Amino acid sequence: MYDLDSNVELLLRPAAALPKGDDIIWRQHHFVWKKPETWAPQLTAWLLPHFRKDGFRRLKPGRFRDLCWDDLEWRDVLGRCLLADIDYHTDQLADALARAKLRTFHGCRTDDAGSYFREGLRVHDRADMTKKLRLIAEQNQELNWFAPRLEAAIAEINNTLDIGRLYVVADDTFLLKHAAHYLIYGSEWIAAVQLNREKGPPEIGHSDAS
Repeated sequence: MYDLDSNVELLLRPAAALPKGDDIIWRQHHFVWKKPETWAPQLTAWLLPHFRKDGFRRLKPGRFRDLCWDDLEWRDVLGRCLLADIDYHTDQLADALARAKLRTFHGCRTDDAGSYFREGLRVHDRADMTKKLRLIAEQNQELNWFAPRLEAAIAEINNTLDIGRLYVVADDTFLLKHAAHYLIYGSEWIAAVQLNREKGPPEIGHSDAS
């Protein structure tokens, strides 16, 4: 028989010693998305003051639902348990998480993985990318045929969306399943200029973003 009280107690136990509803709970907190034990107690404590009086009855902790632990449908389940709109709490949580550190992953293809330790992950700098592109063409004999039209090809790709940006994900499995082209071809911009692929082995690097 389902016992709501005992399941609520089990849910709240890991968060018992944490401050309730306070953004400070995330300050310098390091968490890994694929390890819920690194963030679920903090999220529970942070959300607790925002629960409706019948919130746990609505949530039914411990009751089986045919949902994966990271299914977005949990957002709808939780939304029915809170005092305010789920979008409001999502925005508030996003602001609070600016104080935390999240393990992130970046897919790439490089002939010098050590550069990530020396320089860190760098945002898309079009001047540097263009220099890299010319170097690839110069150092690869199989691309000699492309040299005469290289500058024209660079000029044709005028997409500026990525400039000044760096893209990471919180789940390396997602990167492998849905964005593996970064591991195969490297830079999308370089690939778009028709230089098939960058040199070096596929790499998945991780960093702690804050």
